[in-house]
Amino acid sequence: MMEKIKKYYQKYFQNYYELGRDFAADFFKEMGRVAQTHLKALRILLVLCVIAFLVISVGLLRFSESTTFCGLCHQMNAYMESWKTSSHKHVACTKCHYEPGFLNHLKGKWVDGQVSLAYFISGKRPSRPHAEISDASCLQKGCHKIEDLQGNMIYKNVGFSHKKHIGELRRGMQLRCTTCHAQLVQGAHLTVHEINCFICHYFKAGPKGEGECLSCAVGGCTSCHLAPKGDIKINGWSFNHQKYISRGVACEKCHLSVVQGDGHVPEGKCVQCHNEPEILTTKFTSQFIHKNHVTDHKIECADCHTSLRHEIGPIPTMTQTPSSCDKCHSKGIHLGPRELYRGSGGIGVPDSPSLMFTTNVDCIACHRMGEEGEAALHTTKYMERAVGKACVDCHGEGFDITLKHWKTLLSKSEDETNQRIFNVQKALYEIGKSGAGSGNLKKAQNLLNEARHNYSFVLLGKGVHNIEYAFKLLNAANNKTEQV
Repeated sequence: MMEKIKKYYQKYFQNYYELGRDFAADFFKEMGRVAQTHLKALRILLVLCVIAFLVISVGLLRFSESTTFCGLCHQMNAYMESWKTSSHKHVACTKCHYEPGFLNHLKGKWVDGQVSLAYFISGKRPSRPHAEISDASCLQKGCHKIEDLQGNMIYKNVGFSHKKHIGELRRGMQLRCTTCHAQLVQGAHLTVHEINCFICHYFKAGPKGEGECLSCAVGGCTSCHLAPKGDIKINGWSFNHQKYISRGVACEKCHLSVVQGDGHVPEGKCVQCHNEPEILTTKFTSQFIHKNHVTDHKIECADCHTSLRHEIGPIPTMTQTPSSCDKCHSKGIHLGPRELYRGSGGIGVPDSPSLMFTTNVDCIACHRMGEEGEAALHTTKYMERAVGKACVDCHGEGFDITLKHWKTLLSKSEDETNQRIFNVQKALYEIGKSGAGSGNLKKAQNLLNEARHNYSFVLLGKGVHNIEYAFKLLNAANNKTEQV
């Protein structure tokens, strides 16, 4: 029975197999005949299909590189708007974002395709896209030329050299174009923002780090800023920068509080990007960290460092800006010298601030370290007495004698006023003992107290802090004693 069934199915399938084989043979034979008859038409159709495929492929490829396609993701809107108003608005996105060369272009498309596929599958997109643009893209043919970057340029009244920043190591780091030309704020596509300049030039820039100099700059002030030419007017007085720069007078003696913030890296900042225990527990060198973040990858300085601002602006008066001494001492510690320097507080004498006060010369301009270093103006170890060399640095040779001369004249005038006060006090004491003229005695006592006030003010304030005002106070005290 089984043998009969087996033979039946073999015969059945064999018949269908032969039928199918004959049909296929007849079909391809007929197709061959038709192809021979319409060979030219088929060739034309094939060519048209290939052309259509290529056109569609190129069109899709070009569309995938267009600004319309790049802007399909919602988080790209701000970047696209800033690009439209930038100097690169006529440059295609892939011209910069892909490195030059056909293979690099294909590599970029492959990487972007993988990223887009991951976004599509996961349904998630990063809130802040990250892109790295190589120097090769900036310096490729038809774009920027390395020859055009050799000279110096002026940026916001600051002298700048591309050659020094790109061609040489800066603080042990190899910078790249996008280190400075970054998109730190929306609305400015690849525009230089000075926050990176401030962090690099001021963060731990002192000879011994931030502990010694909080406002020292890499290269000094004059490596960036150009000194004003000719005389300028400050509070009615003529001032010439060149005279003082030639003597080596530090800019910080007049330009106070030019730096706000310190640019430190907060503890725990690394955790925002890294979660690998071996990275978080290893102490890497500054050179290694900056090479991986700044040179090898485009990580913004402000992503790790806190804000640091540097503003010159108009020179504030010392009534608006705290004295450098206030960093350590309360305002009551040096109240006498402070008020005398300010030129106020005397009796019977109009306010008369010192000329150095009006030009914003701070305490540390004269009170310096015993062994002055490069960052002496920013330390907390000052001499109690003014250094005569400070006079020479600002005013020229021979002015160190001026301080001694002032002290000699003041000492003589103070002794004279003190003797006058003593004589009047002695006379009033004798009159008081006799009990005569009590009404006039009270008036005389008030005049004597006013004379004492001015005399004591000069002693406590150290008259050399405001020599003209000190002599006016002593003369007023002498006049009070004569009126008695």
